[in-house]
Amino acid sequence: MKSTISLIQNYEKLLEGGVDLNYKRKYKRIITFDTLSKLYQTYFRHLSFTANEEIKVSKEDKDIVIFLLRVHFRQWIEVEGFNITVYKDFPQQFEVIKEVNKYNHYFTPRTFVVGEVLFYSNSVYGSCNFLNGIPLAESLEPVEGTTIIATTQINYGYIKPK
Repeated sequence: MKSTISLIQNYEKLLEGGVDLNYKRKYKRIITFDTLSKLYQTYFRHLSFTANEEIKVSKEDKDIVIFLLRVHFRQWIEVEGFNITVYKDFPQQFEVIKEVNKYNHYFTPRTFVVGEVLFYSNSVYGSCNFLNGIPLAESLEPVEGTTIIATTQINYGYIKPK
């Protein structure tokens, strides 16, 4: 996972390009260059990311800032009201805090019980919706005979960093 120190550098490179962000398929969202510039000046310009940072966002900007941090920059964040905590490092282990089963995650291969530890791994097929959750694996061992690590999207409300 990218470190948040590079978040500011990546954001600045994004602004240097002078283009809109266009997510045509899964997220169906366009973020204009003017909006990106405004958000940078308002929320990101003064951050150092030498430690976890807290951003207080307005009601109007909340959804788009969350989208940028989770989807575009792939950062681990916690949201409480209009306060967003951006973690310096993306956690690698997560604990299940609410049972994950077929009723709340219809696509899960099995039930994950409270207290179970899961590991972050990139989604092999790019099917994870990072606005809702992250791809987690039972172990970091590849499926026998492949280099693929099997993951399941677990939604944010069901996990916490370990």
